[in-house]
Amino acid sequence: MKRSTVTILASAAVLAAISACSADMMGEFGTPHAEFEIKGMVADEQGSPLGGIAVIYDDTLLSPDTLYTGSDGKFFIEGTMFPREEMNLKFKDVDGESNGGLFQTKSVKVKMEQVEQSLESWNYGRFVGQTEVTLKKAE
Repeated sequence: MKRSTVTILASAAVLAAISACSADMMGEFGTPHAEFEIKGMVADEQGSPLGGIAVIYDDTLLSPDTLYTGSDGKFFIEGTMFPREEMNLKFKDVDGESNGGLFQTKSVKVKMEQVEQSLESWNYGRFVGQTEVTLKKAE
């Protein structure tokens, strides 16, 4: 009997707390976030574009993600992140000799610029970044 009384009182307290919240108060809770996009190009030391290079980014609210450069060496990333001034990207040759050789892995920090602001309390707007990366051949 004692356990059911505690359960009923706890349930009543939760319901009272929920009903006391107004719609305006709901905006006070959440996770800071911002939309972002990064575009860039990956080339070898002679300036030739490198296709099939893995571009790995893990500064998002989600788990790390990977995309690949196109045959023109270009890539485009967009998503949601925790607001920050720079994003870490890792470039890794995963296709062997298919793109003209084996290339060293390289990590870079991409400077992010805020281009839009939001009036929502936890939304920091939109950030963009751009980078050009040169990979050296592996020895």
